[in-house]
Amino acid sequence: MVWEDLCDEAELTTPGVYHPPHLSYTNRPSKIAELIVWLILLVWFIIGNNWVFSVFPPPARQHERSPNPTFWCNAQLYNFALLQICITHAILLTLIIAVIVLACISCRFVPTESER
Repeated sequence: MVWEDLCDEAELTTPGVYHPPHLSYTNRPSKIAELIVWLILLVWFIIGNNWVFSVFPPPARQHERSPNPTFWCNAQLYNFALLQICITHAILLTLIIAVIVLACISCRFVPTESER
């Protein structure tokens, strides 16, 4: 049975109760807005990676008698950003590996045309 069949049976068994065909939005402007937000987040993540990893390791201290003061980073803030990015990379890598493993496992159990 597919999801539509289940929904059709649910509509037949509960008369007088409205069951929306899809629980998600389907209008075009909402999908475009969601795509734009995802693209902005992706670009922000890439820029953040570049920004944090380009100064690794950061200059956490500045010589107090330096004739040319340089920009320096707060060590705790930098380490927090580095940790957050590394955790995000680990989660993404774990999800990608899980999808690949599940795809390989599902290929073993899906019958081919000759087996049907």
